[in-house]
Amino acid sequence: MQRLPDIVKNHGYLMKQIKRTDKIAMYSKAGGFEVMLIQKHHGYEINGIKIEPKEYLPKDEDFGRKGWYFGGPDARERAKKKFAELEKTLDEPENKSYTLHDNQTTFKQTQKT
Repeated sequence: MQRLPDIVKNHGYLMKQIKRTDKIAMYSKAGGFEVMLIQKHHGYEINGIKIEPKEYLPKDEDFGRKGWYFGGPDARERAKKKFAELEKTLDEPENKSYTLHDNQTTFKQTQKT
């Protein structure tokens, strides 16, 4: 699987990956930081053309649910806190799911059915 690049250009900004796990990445960006859930596809074929599996950034409309931007003087600390929160949440047993509620990016634990 092709991994996210260490440096990526997104919406005209160069972003440098500064931390990652298999599921989460943190990038520095002009004036702030982005923390995101790494998106993946496992490859597919379109009109006979094979598309290799790869990781990709969340779509713009997924920000607030799969990606977060932190700016300002304490941006690094808030981004690190969000990264740690996601890391802990995603390490929970597989029989749990988590639902994002409102703009406070808090997680509610629910049983999968």
